[in-house]
Amino acid sequence: SSSIHSNSPLIDKPRRAPAECLVVSIPTKVISKWECGEGEIYAIQFHPSGTLLATGGSDRKIHLWESPNNGQVQQMCVLTGSNATITAIDFDTDGANLVLGCSEDFACRVWGVQDQRLRHTLTGHGAKVFCAKFLTSSKIASGSQDRTIKLWDLQNRQCIRTLFAGSKCHDLVALDSAGTLISGHFDKKIRFWDSRNDSVRSELLLQASVTSLYINRDKQLLLACSRDDTLKLIELKENRVLQTFSHDDFKVGSDSIRAVLSPDCTYVCAGSQDGSLIIWNTTNGKVEKVLKDHSDIESFPKENKVSTYGTEHFQAGKTITYRCTEYGKYSLCHFQLKSKEFNNKFTVFKSESHNHDQRNDTTRLKSAKVPQPLGIRRGKSHQKQKKKRKLN
Repeated sequence: SSSIHSNSPLIDKPRRAPAECLVVSIPTKVISKWECGEGEIYAIQFHPSGTLLATGGSDRKIHLWESPNNGQVQQMCVLTGSNATITAIDFDTDGANLVLGCSEDFACRVWGVQDQRLRHTLTGHGAKVFCAKFLTSSKIASGSQDRTIKLWDLQNRQCIRTLFAGSKCHDLVALDSAGTLISGHFDKKIRFWDSRNDSVRSELLLQASVTSLYINRDKQLLLACSRDDTLKLIELKENRVLQTFSHDDFKVGSDSIRAVLSPDCTYVCAGSQDGSLIIWNTTNGKVEKVLKDHSDIESFPKENKVSTYGTEHFQAGKTITYRCTEYGKYSLCHFQLKSKEFNNKFTVFKSESHNHDQRNDTTRLKSAKVPQPLGIRRGKSHQKQKKKRKLN
């Protein structure tokens, strides 16, 4: 049976959502590096305020860091309680006072950001938990290697729903706070769940195992990363692939690789196993920038900076996400890129910003003139590999 062990009954009150995005930044140069914890880092996430950075990994701890200022980094605290590697981290975006971590010890845990106390321990999965996200400040969804997805109620301290997917879940996103979910799986399928009866409403079959999902702010576009070295941009209204992105340097080397859309849907980002970060432009489908230093970056929402941790000694997948936060009357949005299984070094990049108009980004993408909108852009090296596989 599934249960929640709670160290505190407190549930933080929600706050209003961020304002519209006005600025998008792309990392350009390194401004700071530092070591973090012991062993490999598997998860990194910024607090919505941009003032804190959370990291987790094989040392079984979540480290909270004060955002770097002039290259200086200070550790705020260390959150303990996990019995195995931390695989993913998420912050409560309603109240921004809770941090969630899932682990290879089959459990998820919730800590208070301000008091650093362990509030809840969520047990019930029968294998490693790969992903976990806040739906609200009192509801959590988690996906596991045990081929199930669980929804948790922190107020009632119990698992309220178990979805049987039939394949291990690598990532999930929520369409609403009620628990309408989209999940990506090892069996190459993206599953769309019906929240009314806990059944699969529809499925979308890709060409390889799905490693990550990312949904845009208006819940109309879904970005999927898969082990065939491609990213697919999917329109959710018709579950139709709008665009497929690939590149000679882009290799999906593990099931934990992440990819994301920018807040204005102008860019698609992913990291490759060779340590490079690749940024595509969704308007023309071309690569906008390739960063060769590190591939795993997390932005500072209130400054034109992004952070990354290194991959010099590890050939593995990378992660990327975005984060937005209110800044006075405006909202600053920066690339937030993170990684899974690498060494324990951090790098901070300086980024450049530019303004964009607040259009309906989904409509803009549909009307954009993109060659081969449903095709796969492959380079010469990829074609050579394809021919070699046929010969074998």
